[in-house]
Amino acid sequence: MTKKISAKLMLLINFVISVYALHCPSADLLYPCKCIFEQDFNVRTSIHCLNIREPFRLRKIFDEIKNVSHNFDYLSEIWINNTMIVNIYYEVFAGLRIENFFSGLFVSHNKNLSRIHPEAFRDFDPVFIYIHDNPKLKNTIFPAIKNLKHVSEYHLFNNNIEKIPKAAFKNARSVYYIGLQNNLINHIGTHAFSMSHDMKEDETLHIINLKNNNLNSRSFELGAFEGLHSSVNCRPTCWEIQLSSNNISYLNEKIFAPFLNSECVSSKNKSYLLVDKNPFVCDCRMKWLIDNKDKYKNTVIGILCKNENNRDFWTYSAEDFENCTKKNSGITQTSTAMPTILCTTFMTNSEANIDVNTEINTSCATFPSNSVKIFILVIILLTKENLEHK
Repeated sequence: MTKKISAKLMLLINFVISVYALHCPSADLLYPCKCIFEQDFNVRTSIHCLNIREPFRLRKIFDEIKNVSHNFDYLSEIWINNTMIVNIYYEVFAGLRIENFFSGLFVSHNKNLSRIHPEAFRDFDPVFIYIHDNPKLKNTIFPAIKNLKHVSEYHLFNNNIEKIPKAAFKNARSVYYIGLQNNLINHIGTHAFSMSHDMKEDETLHIINLKNNNLNSRSFELGAFEGLHSSVNCRPTCWEIQLSSNNISYLNEKIFAPFLNSECVSSKNKSYLLVDKNPFVCDCRMKWLIDNKDKYKNTVIGILCKNENNRDFWTYSAEDFENCTKKNSGITQTSTAMPTILCTTFMTNSEANIDVNTEINTSCATFPSNSVKIFILVIILLTKENLEHK
């Protein structure tokens, strides 16, 4: 009986070894990386690289993996964690076959990683990207991910990112989630989230997470969220932009109205802004929201007016803003009916070459219109008299 059990056990062990060998190269080839093969509901082969000190070693390991004639149809995950590497080099992952629907790249907790080569992910297109907790990586992350086409989730938090460049995700086709929370973002370029969606139509609310950054009301270039609802083969999907815990004092109509007004498909056919935990000053710059209160009150969520003891913005009515007038492409108030900084004007786009939303605080001590006319008339008369004497 014991011999029969031993024989069966040996057969099982040999089977496990043979299956593992089919999906994993030798340990010597990978060292200090490891190959882990799992089979439950899905077949998964993952490469885990920890404690690597030299980027050349990382490159060599993946070059050798690509040269080994093993079946990597089920290579699902690559982990590069807790290493001392400074760079991830050109085409490190090129040629790796990632065909599993659940494939992912995990690059995290690499305290010295400061650059990912723009071509590091060439011919390599995982479904999930988890690049996070790399404090020196900063903005160099965007050239590396710009050509990825089939990523559905980007998790890019805790990388000390400061700026999202123009058209950062322009080649993305099937994105459901972009996580950029807990960075240092203070600027978002035009069409930063413009995409070419070709996914099947669905009613899922897609999400951009920008919570806990350094964004203020002037951080957004015109068109920052334009192109987000674009779609190639179906009606555009709806998005939720999460801007909680930033330093936003008002919502610029030119930036956010196009996003909120775009037609899209979801369970409620609406896109949303989450803006709680921001120091809002509820003055005339927010009038555009009250003018369309029924449209926006359920889609712009979390506005509390810091200048009014955290009053819920949506408790205001149109009458509270009746003294606001349009001026210089911005809004100023002509009386003290609403709590606001009076005599505030805003530069037009043509006047603000550096920042299209730059605010200028002007004094109320300006010349009355009649005084200006009298002053000009005096100058003309003096000039005429001077010419006659000559």
